[in-house]
Amino acid sequence: MDDTRARFLTAIAGRLGADRIVELHLFSPIRQGAVETGVAVVAVTPGEDEAQGGAEAQAQWGAGDGEDAESPYAPTSTVPLDPTMPVPVPVHPTMPPPAPRLVVFTARYRLTRKGPDRGKWLFECGATADAPLATVDAVARGVTQRSKDLTETERLSGDQLRTLLQDPAWRMPA
Repeated sequence: MDDTRARFLTAIAGRLGADRIVELHLFSPIRQGAVETGVAVVAVTPGEDEAQGGAEAQAQWGAGDGEDAESPYAPTSTVPLDPTMPVPVPVHPTMPPPAPRLVVFTARYRLTRKGPDRGKWLFECGATADAPLATVDAVARGVTQRSKDLTETERLSGDQLRTLLQDPAWRMPA
């Protein structure tokens, strides 16, 4: 693992919290001229802010009175909707419970390797989806296959990442 990848992983763990990371997929970096870019997809356990944001959005979505004649999904019942009531999810006794959903973040870096801006580092990280872990893994594999990249995407579990971060020989200098 090179210094750039170590710096990228350290930035991701610092932004999202290493203890919340369940799985991380690192795609091969791309060098174009003097600039190198890298992307990672990170599956994270939802924090309080993500969980509250989802509940608030669901409450706002269900807060309508159902009188929208434009919508083909308008309720046909005259019973008013109550956004505080949970919506029952039908569960068959033989069906396994649904997989827990994780918040999926996309992290990117851009490093200038040559020229007057040599060493310039840009990092961004934002939530892009929520999905079960199996879906995150399948999507990462699909992206690698479609990109026709000869190197496999590097997959790290949260435990592997935390072990790397604690290794003094691997850590980035402050």
